[in-house]
Amino acid sequence: MTHLLNQKENSILELAIPHLYPGDNEKHTLDALDFALRLLELVNGVRDVVVPAIVLHDVGWSKVPDDIMKKSRIPGRDLKYVKVHEKEGAKIAGNILKKVQYDVNRIDEILEIINGHDTRDESISLNDEIVKDSDKLSRYSTLFNQVLAWSGIEPKSLHDDLELRIDEWFFLAASEEIATEELQKRRKEFFIK
Repeated sequence: MTHLLNQKENSILELAIPHLYPGDNEKHTLDALDFALRLLELVNGVRDVVVPAIVLHDVGWSKVPDDIMKKSRIPGRDLKYVKVHEKEGAKIAGNILKKVQYDVNRIDEILEIINGHDTRDESISLNDEIVKDSDKLSRYSTLFNQVLAWSGIEPKSLHDDLELRIDEWFFLAASEEIATEELQKRRKEFFIK
């Protein structure tokens, strides 16, 4: 996938990776990045905002203990810890973007997206919608297996929950279509009726 990124984007990813060590955050980030690149082909977002925002969106989990991180990713989660990862992530992202001398005209929007990608229900821009949707689409992908592992939820229950959330979670029609396609693949893989 890194071959799809330009030099600046690859530099951001390289600097982000040490902050993506908790749990499956590196795999999730790369998966979400793949969805973001797909959505950018379908809608008119700004790549210079979306790519760094999705690459850096979860770097703040590196400041949250693993046991709390896992509890923060299940239904009924405590949003105060989710907010901690957003705030810490915006700080880390700001430092990384400065280090790579990123376009200062883009940094504020990137940091604002990161600092509310999980806890802000509304979107602030199309770019934010792409990031929020890409983040959630990762749960529908082949990382479904990892969600099962850390959540302890049965495949059919997770499938049914994700299916119910399609209309509620996604901002973009393209994201709903991708989520539906991905869920159909998971249904076949897990023999879910």
